[in-house]
Amino acid sequence: MTNADYDKLKTKYGLPELTELDFLFSLTDIEETNYPLRDICKKIQERYLEMRDSLSEVLSPDSHSASMYECNYLSDTDKSIAFSIFRKMMVIIRTIDLIIMDNNPQSHASTINYALKVWTENKSDLAKIYARLVESWKTELSPEERENYMG
Repeated sequence: MTNADYDKLKTKYGLPELTELDFLFSLTDIEETNYPLRDICKKIQERYLEMRDSLSEVLSPDSHSASMYECNYLSDTDKSIAFSIFRKMMVIIRTIDLIIMDNNPQSHASTINYALKVWTENKSDLAKIYARLVESWKTELSPEERENYMG
């Protein structure tokens, strides 16, 4: 999709700047298509799925050692915030599942705008959660914690 093609859609549907969407959702590899807004929605969905999976590991750790460790490091407040963001992500993911079944550029454009709004509104909280997770791996465990963690 060329910048000129996107600019026409941007004007028609009130979309954000392409550079902003591309930076956040890696749109540069979208090929020429008859359905550019649908394809943008799919790229947005891919990014949200990645983030959802990452949060899911922390919110509901399985037997994977890393997710169990990270889950124990987050406070209840962190987990509550993460779950709130997780729910918003799921709304976007399922909305895109629903709207890509139809060729309705207006609903695609509305979803693109909404997905960017949710991303922007939650970016700071998400960054704090990920910063805490990074910090968890830099923190040395006490011998007792290590024994509990290692079994």
